[in-house]
Amino acid sequence: MSLSGLDGIPGCHVVAIPYPGRGHINPMMNVSTLLASKGLAVTFVVTEEWLTLIGSGLESFPNIRFRSIPNVIPSELTRGSDFAGFFEAVFTKMEAPFDQLLDGLEQPATCIIADTFLPWTIAIGNRRNIPVALLWPMSPSLFSLHYHYHLLVAHGHQPAPLENFSGGYSLNEFLILIVRSKTPIRYEVLKLFSFASQKGKMRS
Repeated sequence: MSLSGLDGIPGCHVVAIPYPGRGHINPMMNVSTLLASKGLAVTFVVTEEWLTLIGSGLESFPNIRFRSIPNVIPSELTRGSDFAGFFEAVFTKMEAPFDQLLDGLEQPATCIIADTFLPWTIAIGNRRNIPVALLWPMSPSLFSLHYHYHLLVAHGHQPAPLENFSGGYSLNEFLILIVRSKTPIRYEVLKLFSFASQKGKMRS
């Protein structure tokens, strides 16, 4: 990630909001730390529960301001019992309190950096006429799977029973399979990426 040209930008205030999960919060924190090291004002937004979970670790980031929105989503401690419901809550209940938080900041936000799984931040940026950058916190291979999911439909793939799946593919072979192959795709994989693509609207 190149940070050249960021030093000393007057009035720049980056508001960062990760998807509420450890594997998403840590990468966003790394990006925020890099930006803050260049002298940019950075505000990191999480739910009240996550602010408590981070706890004493906040003192390790003296150049980052932390703010919280209400716990409008299921608890981190119980979300595993209904992950689909948790995912739906993230998509439908976090936008309004985050928008309200932006109104209350002493220094207006000039840029939003959001997790890719928070697409509603783009609408907020459009309404406020400020840029939004999306952070993909996972591997490039997983991004490619999501990005090319539509090719399954374009190539006529349909959910296939497990007995029709030959298996034994490496990751690179599986990526090629999605783009070009006529071989049926494992049913669980289709369900996983269908859910993520429909809920996340990754291509919109």
